[in-house]
Amino acid sequence: MEVRDLMHRPAVTCEPAAPLSEVAHRMGVEAIGSLLVVDHHGVLAGIVTDRDLALKGVGAGLTPDNPVESVMSRHPATVHGYEDAFTATAILARTGCRRLPVVDRDGHLEGVIALDDLVIAFTEQLEKLAHILAHEQATAPAPTAASSR
Repeated sequence: MEVRDLMHRPAVTCEPAAPLSEVAHRMGVEAIGSLLVVDHHGVLAGIVTDRDLALKGVGAGLTPDNPVESVMSRHPATVHGYEDAFTATAILARTGCRRLPVVDRDGHLEGVIALDDLVIAFTEQLEKLAHILAHEQATAPAPTAASSR
């Protein structure tokens, strides 16, 4: 499974100068917990979460007019779309993140993959394997007395 087959696209984005109030509103409308910040060339500049807005924004006394770049996490971990789902899982485990931006070789944003996307994909694969095993057990010949010695 490649990351590009599991990722969400297009990712919900904003520019670094977007005011915190606009970013918070957009998260609410889109029902998401993070937004990817891209520059005017489409290159990933950072990521901002609802937690960033609460703790680094409101909690730090920033105003709703402050730019999102003042609270975003810069240089987030990323993954390439051609990489496999296990690579994305390893990056998420190493970083403790729940969302991973998917970029091309030049750093341009392609989408986003979340921990939940990977859990669903792996669960579906496990269900397929369980079905195969159950089918094999059901169709296997019963052991004979001679073969059980």
